[in-house]
Amino acid sequence: MKIVKLAVAMVAMMALLAVMPAAMGHNYIDVKPGSCPNAVNLNSNGLLPIAILGSPQLDVTEIDPDTIEVGFNDTNGAGVMTYVPIVRYSYEDVSGPIEDPDPCCNRTGPDGLLDLTVKVSIKELVDAGLDVDDYPKLEVRFDMKDGPTDVRSLWDCLKMIDNSDKGGGPDSTPAQANNKKMK
Repeated sequence: MKIVKLAVAMVAMMALLAVMPAAMGHNYIDVKPGSCPNAVNLNSNGLLPIAILGSPQLDVTEIDPDTIEVGFNDTNGAGVMTYVPIVRYSYEDVSGPIEDPDPCCNRTGPDGLLDLTVKVSIKELVDAGLDVDDYPKLEVRFDMKDGPTDVRSLWDCLKMIDNSDKGGGPDSTPAQANNKKMK
């Protein structure tokens, strides 16, 4: 009887492992779609856009948006991934498959497939421990509405900027100061 239960469990596990990659596809993300490099000001109180790229294997409308979290490798936590929830999401075609030889830069633009664009608070990422010393890559994890849970994307790179020595956030840059004078 134990052998039968073990055999059934192994068949179920093998079926799940066989179906999950096909159902999930590549799970690419694009941080700051249309931008290269993906520069992020760590002193910003703004939102960071990240697109989960739709594909023939991944229908992004089947992702449960309430489960989406953005993660980074926290070097202060001995390489542990730290995740924060998203602020909001929308469906739009913003980017295509990664074709650039540099996996940290996606310049393809819309490809006709629906993407799921999420926004995460930069301040929340920093408060959770993201800093200039971390390995600057992000990933997204989520559950499917009727399928696998804890699905993880491939990563995308960040170019982190810490301009705290210049007086802080984006409103203190000379270009923006000049723009304010022009109004």
